[in-house]
Amino acid sequence: MNSPVAIDLGDSFCRVGLYKPHDDRVTIVPDFEGYSSCCYSIPSYVAFVNNARLVGATARMQSIRVPDQTISRTKSLLGKRFFEVEEQLGDITFQVTPDAGDFDRPLINGKFYAEEIIAVLVNKMREIITHTAKQSVKDVVITVPACFKDAQRQATLDAAEIAGVRVAAMLNETTAAAFVYAFNAKEEALNVLFYDFGGGHVSVAVASISKSAVRILGSAGSQKVSGNGISDRFTASVAELIVKKYNQDPFINKKAYNLLHLICERSKLDLSSNQNSELVIRGVLPEIPVRMVITRSQFEEMCLDIFKTAMEPIDEALRMAGLKTDDIEDVVILGGSARIPKINLLLREKFHGRRINKRLHSEETVVYGAALYAAQLAKMLPTLVRVHDVTNHAIGIEQPHCVVSLMIPRNSPVPCTVRRTFSTTPDDDQSHLILRLYEGVYAKTTENTFLGSFDINGLLPALGGIHEVIVDFEVEKNGILKATRILDPRWHNVKHIDIIKPCLSTAFKQVACREFARSLSGDAQMRRLFEHRRYLEFFAYLLRAATGAKALDLQEQEVRCLLHESEASFRWLRSNPRAQLEEMDAKIMSVQNTITANLRCTIEEIVYHALHFTDPEGEIKYFPVDSENSE
Repeated sequence: MNSPVAIDLGDSFCRVGLYKPHDDRVTIVPDFEGYSSCCYSIPSYVAFVNNARLVGATARMQSIRVPDQTISRTKSLLGKRFFEVEEQLGDITFQVTPDAGDFDRPLINGKFYAEEIIAVLVNKMREIITHTAKQSVKDVVITVPACFKDAQRQATLDAAEIAGVRVAAMLNETTAAAFVYAFNAKEEALNVLFYDFGGGHVSVAVASISKSAVRILGSAGSQKVSGNGISDRFTASVAELIVKKYNQDPFINKKAYNLLHLICERSKLDLSSNQNSELVIRGVLPEIPVRMVITRSQFEEMCLDIFKTAMEPIDEALRMAGLKTDDIEDVVILGGSARIPKINLLLREKFHGRRINKRLHSEETVVYGAALYAAQLAKMLPTLVRVHDVTNHAIGIEQPHCVVSLMIPRNSPVPCTVRRTFSTTPDDDQSHLILRLYEGVYAKTTENTFLGSFDINGLLPALGGIHEVIVDFEVEKNGILKATRILDPRWHNVKHIDIIKPCLSTAFKQVACREFARSLSGDAQMRRLFEHRRYLEFFAYLLRAATGAKALDLQEQEVRCLLHESEASFRWLRSNPRAQLEEMDAKIMSVQNTITANLRCTIEEIVYHALHFTDPEGEIKYFPVDSENSE
């Protein structure tokens, strides 16, 4: 029996894992496509190029070539309305516009909803398991940030449905980490704080953990503070330094911006382990190679306000848990941005010099915990760890004068059910009742998030024109609100109520599921083989074209290496027309290993300058691509 597959859908990276009962361990399954070695973190990128759909590392590489057709940070658009994401659109290179529906949902490049792009990532995780672990995937456990709202959770379920998989459970990321912690815990419960600073959010959970139970005492978080926000600020600050030094703006075109952003992301990682980082930026400015050294203190000054804001959810989570910093016995960090030294320093100061627990892998612990939880659902584990989670948002119902009446308080245990009785007004003609629901703790509807509405119709005339309606509101274990009308409490006569939420309609999902299945029709192995062969051909062309890019400042031996690997790749493709997928992946890895080992510049820089470089006469030459067939 196979346990459900665990998927961590990160805003920057995705990971997939599963529990292997024969080995009694969790395996984080790597991806080989587009990497110089196997990688356990797959970039959350999807690109549409020349009728091909690329996912992961190969898609990220295309962000330099076709930034407007390369989709990233999709998770930050998931389950939101256009006005909620409008502020962040300045930092993305593809087009996002409101759709023509009632909820003004974000539409990507005029074609896709965020759920459809997330479905592509989910399918990529399934393909990795199918191809590498040789296991079919039907059920999955998906992790989401604890601060995700109802619409975002529902949108995640919709994305999985479009991809053709069933979500066996949806687990908060901090709860998944707490689940891992429990397997090494003692009988006596400890108060542990989990600080998760990922690409798209910062989340904090306070948990009481013993060997047999994980009890979330309080949680808080923000999607306005994120690792991506740090990268954006750093990139903008470096761009300002370039303008001051060279009197030229590197943000003139999207391709230059994407290249600078990738370089700054690498520099950000470098500054977590070094006091300074040298940025060698070729091609951002015409004919001018940019070199500058950024110190860690400069970086911290550029982003200090973000770092301080990222500490605020800690106080909120402690307040919800009814604890103080002195009551916390361990602090565990999660997410790539939690490794930033300044964040670690602020955490230590917050907890009076306490040593921060870094024993758990900051980026893999979440998917590891989800895989263990999936195994427990499948009854594969010898021990049982009970999980008690809570709601992160209060839920209320609209009353007259736009006032919100609280129904389900924040920090309520899930699942939970609340029964409410509603009455019609004294109007003999009133045959239906419209109710509007909101998420948030504020008194006014305008200060909260609209969750959804429902219409109870078919009410028969009642004495005095007043009709009472009993409704049960249930927050399920996955954190999503459901409603049921109680027709007769004595006989348990009930009727399901469809809450109209700002999510995909049932009709649209049915069409999207069919279209997605059609796009995967045929032999999946043959389709992957075709895409990988096409990728190697394209990469070989790029290596040859890069030798003419003056901005790369290539040495003679580097030019020879590029030409040799390019010609060798073409010869290999001609000599191996029936190469299998494993052979194709091995060849791609071999070529990229050789390039990485023998050149001073990165593969991203090679791709960028191969696609458009300046010849001696100053004419911009673009590498020929089949743009007419580009989606």
